[in-house]
Amino acid sequence: KESAIVKVTFLSLGTPYLPDLEHALNQTGFDAQIIRCKNVEEIKEKALELNAQDKNNWLVFSDDEDMYQISRMGLTQHEQCAIFPTKNESGLGLLGSKSGLTKFCIEHGISHPESVVVDTPEDLQTLISSFTYPLFIKGDRGGGGATVFNLVTPSDFNFVNLTERDFPVIVQEEIGSPMISVEAFYSHGQL
Repeated sequence: KESAIVKVTFLSLGTPYLPDLEHALNQTGFDAQIIRCKNVEEIKEKALELNAQDKNNWLVFSDDEDMYQISRMGLTQHEQCAIFPTKNESGLGLLGSKSGLTKFCIEHGISHPESVVVDTPEDLQTLISSFTYPLFIKGDRGGGGATVFNLVTPSDFNFVNLTERDFPVIVQEEIGSPMISVEAFYSHGQL
C-alpha cells in the first residue's frame, strides 16, 4: 500500500540551505515548498493560515529565533499548540529556550547535567566564582553553539561574550562522557 504524500512547508526569512532541502524532500516523495516571508509577523500569519487550510501540512520554522519570537506574540494557547511542536501549554515554555528546557527538566525530575538558570549579567558576575569547573555557559536562545562557552577555569569567563539578549543563561556542569544528539519531529501535536 502506497502512503500519502506528506506536505512540508518551510516558513523562512531566507535561510540559505532550504532550497537544497526542499529539492531533496521533493526527490524522496514529499511535497515540499518554501514560503519566504518579509518578517516574523508574516511567518506567524502564514502559519495560522496554512494550519487552518490543511491539518496535514507539516509546518517547519526554519529558525528557532523566529519560533521563539512568534511564541511571544500574543497568540492564544490553542493557536500556539496548533502551529508549534507541542501538544499542550506545558510545552510552550520550551520553544526556542534553553532555560525553559532546563526548568522543565528540573521540575519533572528528568536526568540532565547539574544546571543553574541565571537571570541577569549581574547575577552571573556575582556567582561565577562559586561554580565547579569545567562548565558551560549557554545563552537562552540561538543555535549552532553561538552562545555556548566552555570554561575550564574561572579566568575563562573573561572570554565569554554574552549580551543582555542572551539572558537568562544556563550554567551547566561539563560531564565527561560522549556527546549525543537526540532530535524529534512533531507535527500537529504528533511525534
